[in-house]
Amino acid sequence: MTGSSRTILFLLLALFFYAASFADESGLKSVLQSDPSESQQLSDSKKIVLAWSKDDHPRNTHGYQFFAKTYGAMLSKMEGIKVSDVEGFPSPADWEGADLVIFYLTIRELDDAQYAQLDTHLAKGKALMVLHQGIVQRKRTGDWADRIGYSYSWGGESRSKWGAFTAPVKFDTSHPIFAGFPQTVSYKDELYWKLEKGKRGTINNLATTQAPGNRGDSDQAWPVYWTVEHDAVGKAPRGRVFGCVIGHFDKYLHEQIFMTALVRGTAWCLYEAFEPFKAPLRQLK
Repeated sequence: MTGSSRTILFLLLALFFYAASFADESGLKSVLQSDPSESQQLSDSKKIVLAWSKDDHPRNTHGYQFFAKTYGAMLSKMEGIKVSDVEGFPSPADWEGADLVIFYLTIRELDDAQYAQLDTHLAKGKALMVLHQGIVQRKRTGDWADRIGYSYSWGGESRSKWGAFTAPVKFDTSHPIFAGFPQTVSYKDELYWKLEKGKRGTINNLATTQAPGNRGDSDQAWPVYWTVEHDAVGKAPRGRVFGCVIGHFDKYLHEQIFMTALVRGTAWCLYEAFEPFKAPLRQLK
């Protein structure tokens, strides 16, 4: 094979893997068009807190602070949204008045006071969003799952169920978060599976995929996106949670179909229409 032929083959393979890691965005054009029937403004002002931790993975992966700054800047462009970010688990002052707290960070173990803070927040009808590494716990995995729907117990590289995957993700397009999405989308990302399911609230799997071939695990549908609606307390609405396993690579912050799911999940958590959130998404490729 000549040098030029090898170059062409390399470029074709690179293009293939690049395409495999991103979704076909053509199906979202109608989703992002303005909808006059929906409210163009938020129903009320909102406070969103993004929790991050210091980098602990290779470059361009698990960019916790990068995500907090990038998504925070995107949300802060919207009228009526106040955004802050915090390193580690939010303090009581951070929780005060927060409508949505987003966890994308490494958490070793939460204590009783932190779980009580989560319960108080959800009992007020407020919301949580947990992405990729945020679902991982070293201990008390069941307690974390009870709040966020699913959690993942890290027991070391050899014992834990994780790895690269390229299997199609199948969406429940009957749910408003994924209405108008393609039925399936292929990602090239990192999957955690055999998650522990929580025992509280109503958990709804919105997207599933198959694990990489791994001794019987690959023929089962594992959750990729889900929601939780916790039981209402008094006159408060039900506390809401949006969870997502995808998010290993930082590049997804610039990819429209991933960000559309994220933004719609944010709107759903806040009991808001999707319409006011559309403008920043139209700027993505």
